[in-house]
Amino acid sequence: MKRNLSFLITLIFISFINAQQEPFHLVDARIYGTASGEDRIDKVVKDGANNVYTLSLILTIEKAIEWGVDHHGGFDQMLTKFDSNKNILWQKSYGGDNSELLGDIYLLPDGNVLLFFQSYSGPSGNRTAPYNGYNGDTDVWIVKVDGEDGSILQQRSIVADKTQFHIDCKISESGEIVILGVTFDSGSNEFDINEPPIDVDNENHTGDAWIAILDDNLNMVQQKRLVAGFAASGGQAHAQLGSLILEEDYIYVAVTSTGIAGGYKSEDAFTNSNGDVSQDGWILKLDWDFNKIWDRTIGGSGSDRVVDMVKTKDDDLILLFSSNSTTSGNRLSPRIGNSYHTWLVKMDEDGGVITEKSYGNAYEMYVETRLGRLGDERFVFGGYVTPDNSFDFYNVSFFGGLYDSYLMVFDDDLEMVALEAFGTPGDDILHSLHVSDGVITTGGQIKYDGTNQYHPTLTGSVGVYNMWLLEFSSTLSLNEEAMFEFSVYPNPARKILNVKDEKQVVNHLEVYDLLGKKLYAQESKSTDVHLINVESMETGIYLLTMKLKDGSEVTKK
Repeated sequence: MKRNLSFLITLIFISFINAQQEPFHLVDARIYGTASGEDRIDKVVKDGANNVYTLSLILTIEKAIEWGVDHHGGFDQMLTKFDSNKNILWQKSYGGDNSELLGDIYLLPDGNVLLFFQSYSGPSGNRTAPYNGYNGDTDVWIVKVDGEDGSILQQRSIVADKTQFHIDCKISESGEIVILGVTFDSGSNEFDINEPPIDVDNENHTGDAWIAILDDNLNMVQQKRLVAGFAASGGQAHAQLGSLILEEDYIYVAVTSTGIAGGYKSEDAFTNSNGDVSQDGWILKLDWDFNKIWDRTIGGSGSDRVVDMVKTKDDDLILLFSSNSTTSGNRLSPRIGNSYHTWLVKMDEDGGVITEKSYGNAYEMYVETRLGRLGDERFVFGGYVTPDNSFDFYNVSFFGGLYDSYLMVFDDDLEMVALEAFGTPGDDILHSLHVSDGVITTGGQIKYDGTNQYHPTLTGSVGVYNMWLLEFSSTLSLNEEAMFEFSVYPNPARKILNVKDEKQVVNHLEVYDLLGKKLYAQESKSTDVHLINVESMETGIYLLTMKLKDGSEVTKK
């Protein structure tokens, strides 16, 4: 009898070590809105003290009044700071006499916040930076604000004789602000952009990627127009979306472009069945003087929009695309479904494609967020999807409406680790996420109808469309190697059960019986072995819960 019991306990603890963990655990869910509706969170970031900053568009003066912020004219942008319990600390609006669009947030090392807007406004409202609007064109308005109260510390604009907008920004370890944007400037006037496109007079080439370095006072130190050839057919060679990676010796750039070979671009964009140039990923490796080391065009015959780019622990590049291409161009993986889906591409640091994979269902799977890191080997992104249990969503639970939000985790071999939808009976759209210590903070929009899957806390008057702020913890921040470094011994245990924790990632341990009664609780000490006294427990099956330092939990029989 004792021998059989020993075998049973051994099997139980082996299942604890090897069993797949629940991918996402909801920590918090909130709705914030006004009576008139049309509220949403476009960007979300979290600082080291777990304060959350969100950026939202303020459409009207009535909306500004409802939120209790100033209205400056046209569409304004509103920055909201929440404390760690998701209470609103303050809200501030930014804008001029026209509209501010396409905002983004970046946290600076000194605790302040850097905001980017595509702006139509001249100096007015709380914008003092110069503007050279021509025929309704936009510039890039950069605002540095105090992280404690949102007051403006510095601002500048990047102006030209035609439209500019921002794509990405990264802060180097030495404090340099590197920005990636798009310029339509002709290069014929003395504005911030000092290089022309290949053919100034060709209407099919007006937009190029543009990279610049600013110091901590927002002074421009260096810049370069990443000129591509003009699109021979199919519209403008317009760079869109993309990402930067900064290293000590090199800068990696990824942009969505329809430019053909010419200038900095060495490979043509691909074409569809009509001969029109499609959107592809244009990937460049530069030195810090902006000299090109290599460049690659990645895509198929459809639209391949590169949303983000990260480096793996082995120095490979992973590219995240929102795509509707079929197998064509230099794309080998098939299209999933009939519309947009996710396409992942892994490249080596010399630009060679290692592997690629596509994911989706029969309808739309839109990629909305950048990539977040869950440990050294896993990455997470999100967006919204048409509910349909087909292809990779065959066993996913949906909640109704036209769209549900989703989170997907994959490893550095591009293999899917977890996929989960979340939402309500209404339409739920995820726009942004931030990952810190295994906690995923997401922001988006929810169509609230009074019923919720996640029973969020409501704040203020709630209209039809509202801000949606969610946090998840995830056991997926632990890689497989770390999971196997947990071990439990001896089996069976008569007095003391040892939990070996070589990585020292456990904060708290609890033991429950199968009825849910807590029998034991212990705070973790700075040790790689935790001791649990089981002498008073009767022979049986129990649940061991370990709360980890990244905010996640592991609970198995």
